[in-house]
Amino acid sequence: MGKMSQKTRPIGVTILAALQAIGGLLFLLGGAGMMMVGSLMPMEGFAMPFLGALAGAVGGIFLILGIISLVIAIGLFTGKGWAWLCSLIFAVIGIILAFLQAIGSLGSAILPIVIYLIIIYYLTRSHVKSFFGK
Repeated sequence: MGKMSQKTRPIGVTILAALQAIGGLLFLLGGAGMMMVGSLMPMEGFAMPFLGALAGAVGGIFLILGIISLVIAIGLFTGKGWAWLCSLIFAVIGIILAFLQAIGSLGSAILPIVIYLIIIYYLTRSHVKSFFGK
């Protein structure tokens, strides 16, 4: 019987996966909280039913994002090529959203853009791509 070779996960991938998992858990907690707030809003009064439904809907979206984030984190930990691709796509989307935020004068977008560019740079290094079978 031959010795089975295993890929060694780069430390940066472990860090990205852990941060992705933490983000996913925060989305789940935030989503559950928003849904609870939405369900506790009184059904009488001006705009209260609308605000309750809106909070519930946003909470549901956060729950979905949390699940997606956790699935991607597991894919990153295990070296799945689709998780690598999702991470690249979400980094590009993050740059676009940060740029739009800067245009809308909602705050500085330099730090998020730099972070996303570092993630893209890191994920496209040969040893990282190799871990994901790319």
